[in-house]
Amino acid sequence: MHNNIEILKMRILTCFIKMSKSNCNVTGLAKSLSEEKYAVSRAMKSLENCGLLDRSDNRCPVLTERGQKLAHEYADKIDVVANHLLGEGVNPVAAKQDAFLLSMYCTNDTLSVIKEIEDKMRIKQVTDSYSNFTGKKLCHKLGDATLELQFVMYKNSVKNNTNISMANEGFYHPCILTVEKGEGLISLKAKNMSRKSRLTGKKMNGKVSVFKYFDGTSFVEAERQGDIVTFPIEAMNFISMGESRDRILHGSLPIRLGCSVGCMHMPESPAIFTLIV
Repeated sequence: MHNNIEILKMRILTCFIKMSKSNCNVTGLAKSLSEEKYAVSRAMKSLENCGLLDRSDNRCPVLTERGQKLAHEYADKIDVVANHLLGEGVNPVAAKQDAFLLSMYCTNDTLSVIKEIEDKMRIKQVTDSYSNFTGKKLCHKLGDATLELQFVMYKNSVKNNTNISMANEGFYHPCILTVEKGEGLISLKAKNMSRKSRLTGKKMNGKVSVFKYFDGTSFVEAERQGDIVTFPIEAMNFISMGESRDRILHGSLPIRLGCSVGCMHMPESPAIFTLIV
């Protein structure tokens, strides 16, 4: 591993939240990190000068509040990058070493992209033994999470050489899946769209004002707060296609949609909400 003091400082910070307090001293850290004591001591002094480490008791130094926050941020980034590298076939030793470097020097935008990829891979991993499953099963396997997922709204039939519902343009993409304590909610944000009235032929502006989903028995109104529409992912059914990391998960849910311009101009119509992972 590169003998860079900044990387060593990052490694030391993460040790403080992963190792026992009794080992978080110069001797214990040097042994755990396979570094010279003088290098560890110098790095710890730098952390102290930055206000990240309290060394008032040299035998038992502790992270400051800022140090704790930064250590957890580093640890989360390192885990995301390491898991991504492992998934791409990098050997565990190299993945662990390179994760420190990438976490240190990658921009937050790059790390966000990696995290999004890994979040989607985690969905595939927890459902790899199922060819079809419900949204409820997905939430149970996934655990607490907040994910951005792409979606498409299809018409029930092809018209004008397309089966994409005009409501697909009535929401911002992607949608948000929030899973907490085994329950998941899909959140969509409505936006303005323009279409010609079926009654007058004139262009009209409006938003999706009616959103009903099929709960297995009947169509029920989705919850709404302003422009945000939410419904339980438990109502969806998924199928799995392909193998390993190339698998595609396809979730679907019958819905009914209406527009704020009124049913005379844009009647309430059926559609299929689909998630693609």
